[in-house]
Amino acid sequence: MNYFFGFDSDGMGLREAINWIFTINHFFLVLFVIATLFALYFGLHAKSRKGIIITKIVLASIMFVFETGRIAWNIGNHLNFGHPMSEFRWIWIISFQMCALMKWTSMVTLVLSIFLKPNNKVLQIMFNILMGGALIGGALAFIYPDMISGRRSMFHFTNFQTVMSHILLIFVPLYFIKIGEFKVRFKNLWKVLFGYIAVASIAMSISQVMGERYNFAFTLRQPLLEDAGLNLPFPLHLIVTFTLIFTLVTAMYGIFELVHRKRHGKGDFAFKPWAKKLITLPYIIMISSLAIAVILLLALPLMFPQNPVENALGFLCFFPLVLAITGLIIGNNLLEAEEQPTEQATE
Repeated sequence: MNYFFGFDSDGMGLREAINWIFTINHFFLVLFVIATLFALYFGLHAKSRKGIIITKIVLASIMFVFETGRIAWNIGNHLNFGHPMSEFRWIWIISFQMCALMKWTSMVTLVLSIFLKPNNKVLQIMFNILMGGALIGGALAFIYPDMISGRRSMFHFTNFQTVMSHILLIFVPLYFIKIGEFKVRFKNLWKVLFGYIAVASIAMSISQVMGERYNFAFTLRQPLLEDAGLNLPFPLHLIVTFTLIFTLVTAMYGIFELVHRKRHGKGDFAFKPWAKKLITLPYIIMISSLAIAVILLLALPLMFPQNPVENALGFLCFFPLVLAITGLIIGNNLLEAEEQPTEQATE
C-alpha cells in the first residue's frame, strides 16, 4: 500500500527519474493509452437504456473517485511532512487547469445525460465542449506527457490517477458518439469555441487574482512554447496556442463531417443559403458576442496595472464568458421567435 499511496519524496524507491517525453517510455505509454481506449470502447457495449445509464453512472463515479482521491492524496501528503492546513494551497490543488475543468464537466455531462434528452440544447453544447476540450486536451496531454511524475513509478497512485483520468477524458465524448447521443457536425464548431471561452475566462480570472504561481491553463505564460525556444510574451502565446488547438479541432470536425456526408449521401455544400443565415440578426448577435468575448479575453489583462493583477480586478476576466452566454441566449430566443410563425403557418 505504501508503494501505491506513499508520500516518499525521494521518488518512491526509484533509483533515478524516468523520462516520459519523446523516449521509448513515451512510446509504450501511448500504446497503453490506445489499447485501453479500444478496450473501453468495445468492452462497454450495453445497448439497453438501463445498461447505458449504469455505464454512465460507473464512468462518472470512477472519474469522481479519481479526482477527489487526487485532492485527498495531496492533503495527506501535505500533512505527512508536518505542514499546517493553513498553508495548504487549496486553489492550486482543486485546480482550474483545462483538463481538471474538463473532468468535472465530463462528470456533470454524464449525469445530466441520464435525465435530459440527447437533443437538449445545453447537453449538445456540453457534448461539443467535451469533444474540443476533453478529447483534444487529453490527447495533447499524452503527446507531451509532462503531467506524469518521473520520480514515482507508473503504479504509484498519482501517476496511475493522472493517466487513467486523462484516458477517460478522451473516452467519454467517444462513448456519447458510440451510443448515438452525440453527432459531430461541422456546423456545431462554434460550441467548441464557446467551451474554450468558458475555460479561458475561468482560468484567466483565477490566475490573475491569485498571481503567477497559480498559472492555470497557461493563461499567464506558456512553458511548452518556452521549452521550444519561442518564449512568446503574453498574450501572443495564447493566440498561438489557441490557433494550434482550434486548427486541430477544425480538422477533426471536418473529417467527421466528410464521413457523415459520405454515409448519408449528402450533396455539395450549399454556400449561399448558409451565408445568408449568417447575416440575419440572431446569428450576427451570437457571432459578435463570441468574437468580442475572445478579443476581451486578450485585451482586458493588458488594461490591468500589472500582469497578473493579483487582486479582485482579475474577476473582470469572467465578463467575456457572461457576454458570450448572454449573446447566445438572446440570439437563440430570436431564432425560436422567427421559427414559430413558420411552424404555425405550416400547420
